[in-house]
Amino acid sequence: DTGEAVWLLYNVFFLRDAAGQPIGLATVSRDITARKRVEDALKAADRRKDEFLATLAHELRNPLTSVKLLLQHASRRGTEVHLESAQGALILDEIRRMESTIQGLLDFSRAPTRNPIEHDLRATLQRSLNLLDGRLSQAGIRLDLQIGDQPLLVFADSEQLNQVFVNLLLNAVEAMPAGGVVTVRLLQVVDRHVARVEILDTGAGISSDILGRLFEPFATTKQRGTGLGLAICRRIVRAHDGQIEADNLPGGGGARFVVELPLGGAAELLDL
Repeated sequence: DTGEAVWLLYNVFFLRDAAGQPIGLATVSRDITARKRVEDALKAADRRKDEFLATLAHELRNPLTSVKLLLQHASRRGTEVHLESAQGALILDEIRRMESTIQGLLDFSRAPTRNPIEHDLRATLQRSLNLLDGRLSQAGIRLDLQIGDQPLLVFADSEQLNQVFVNLLLNAVEAMPAGGVVTVRLLQVVDRHVARVEILDTGAGISSDILGRLFEPFATTKQRGTGLGLAICRRIVRAHDGQIEADNLPGGGGARFVVELPLGGAAELLDL
């Protein structure tokens, strides 16, 4: 009745008379849909594990190779290792890259501990934008800010929400290497009692190959990165009883990320 496909396993065998001669066929069917779903889930998990291992090896091997080559080159100059300032800076940058990879794995592996407070969601958004103001200017990106002048109170962990918004804004910046416009919009959806944050860019949009699994761990099309950022964002938003989704704007005008969070102060949420 639901229109959902099911898997059936049929066993067919002969019916025989007293002399052992076949007189017909009988079938027995079993619904194995649940088993197939478990098998498919295990295959998908195994595939993601392989993708993760390949990504992790890539993310750690590349900076290690750079550091090794720089040190080998410097050691050829004599018994002591002498590094030029640019070489030392590059080594530090690659070490930070590895630290970032490891930190991302740690963040994903442990469930976030929330410290919710009642606050104006506009303030958290503005804080995230202030952190990236220099990055936006450097990338030639104009900000179109539409957050209104009325407070939108949420009972949530402002630090974790800031992490979500910074991640989404950085994705928007990276999607526009030649500059563009990032729009940040904050709305109140009255009938659903939620605050809606929209972050739009004017980049090339999200590839159809990855759009359906964008928030899964290790899903990425970037040359650098583990693909854990959006998975962590989804975990944080869901922990706040919210939802996060992404799509492409009509006409190839870029991508849109939407975060929805329950509205209401602490007293109201505690009554639920």
